[in-house]
Amino acid sequence: SSLEKDPIERNNFGGSLGGPIFRNRTFFFGSYNGLRQTTTAFSNDARVPTAAERAGDFSQSTDKPRDPNTGQPFPNGVIPSARFDAAAVRILKEYIPLANLPGNLYEVQESLPETSNEVTVKIDHEITKTQRLSGSYFSSRGQQIEKLRGDLPWVNREFSSHQQNLNVAHTWTRRGDTVNEGRVTYVRSFGGRLNTPEIGLDDLDSGYRTQGPKSLPQITVTGYFSLSSAIAGLVAGSHLTQLRDTLSLNRGRHSIRVGAEYSYEAITHDTTLNN
Repeated sequence: SSLEKDPIERNNFGGSLGGPIFRNRTFFFGSYNGLRQTTTAFSNDARVPTAAERAGDFSQSTDKPRDPNTGQPFPNGVIPSARFDAAAVRILKEYIPLANLPGNLYEVQESLPETSNEVTVKIDHEITKTQRLSGSYFSSRGQQIEKLRGDLPWVNREFSSHQQNLNVAHTWTRRGDTVNEGRVTYVRSFGGRLNTPEIGLDDLDSGYRTQGPKSLPQITVTGYFSLSSAIAGLVAGSHLTQLRDTLSLNRGRHSIRVGAEYSYEAITHDTTLNN
């Protein structure tokens, strides 16, 4: 291999800050964490067509193509130019590179970037000596790109996600032996997958018409290479709401703890199949 070793570049950074808003009553805390990371994908398994094979001449090739109409090899191992498929010609010209290794093999290295940003904010407030109110918000947003799912560069999948958590809690202490804790939680977590380039075979001079979001298909040429495509989906995630209340009673050596909880989650999962 003439390529460099698979590098990994990772930058993780962030900070936090906290302090009083109102002396002895209200306090805040905030933090941020960021990630910027790049790894690589590598492949040298693809066998690509020679210049002669690209022109339809397989007379010197080990594998002889057969006429799909008759099932017999083309005369002299040559495919007539009149039989060339327009889409196949475009794909061969624009997406299938020439060999860069002996044996008509092709070696490729692709970078895989990943980013994420996390933010946390929390506030605690003393309403009275017996009542406390607290709230927190958390947000995590990330994006990563998957490449080289087959032997050659073909389709990239961009995956983005965003999660948000909101919590509000109230604590009430009465006479030192009775404590009531109430909490409300909301979680929103969604992600989306997008295949790029957003084109289909109909954009490559094919008579085929793509149904739904456009994406290049999976293509496998036995003995040569494979072009893989990931399943895309615009939306996948959920909304989660939780309500909880707990009452704790302490009487001498006896303790009683009772409570109730309500939870509801709405799930959305929209995907599209490969073209």
